[in-house]
Amino acid sequence: MLHRINKRQRNVNHLWADKSVIKFFRSNFSTKDFKNLRTIYLSLCEIESDFGEGYTISGLIQTISEYSGKSKNIIYPVLKALKVAGLINYKQEQKENGRFGSTCLTLYKWEQPNQRQINRMIAILQEPWLQNRDYGGGLIRNIIIILIILIISIAK
Repeated sequence: MLHRINKRQRNVNHLWADKSVIKFFRSNFSTKDFKNLRTIYLSLCEIESDFGEGYTISGLIQTISEYSGKSKNIIYPVLKALKVAGLINYKQEQKENGRFGSTCLTLYKWEQPNQRQINRMIAILQEPWLQNRDYGGGLIRNIIIILIILIISIAK
């Protein structure tokens, strides 16, 4: 009986995350993608813990960004990859006036994805348009430097 009293339960102040998910990310992805997947996954677990299962969230991407500290251009492909893995599902509700409303987030019990799902996740995270992701202004900074060099060379 004492074992049941001390057992962790949902709806308590503990973050509920599956350790095998983190191990899966670590063993199947590059360091950069592992860190992004882990951060977003743990943020989603924290959001689910704070908001409750099945609760609708206004501004899901903004909420994830606030919890994770990651930008939208990192969050979108990671969410897509987590959805392909069968870890999460999210659906944005549509209001009667046609505008989008809150998003319902669902986290599923971990089941090891098959190799096809793993390959799809890797492909999503390595799409060419994602390779120039802006991790804190690096791309913008480089463009500004190039423009300054061009202006200086034209002025001479």
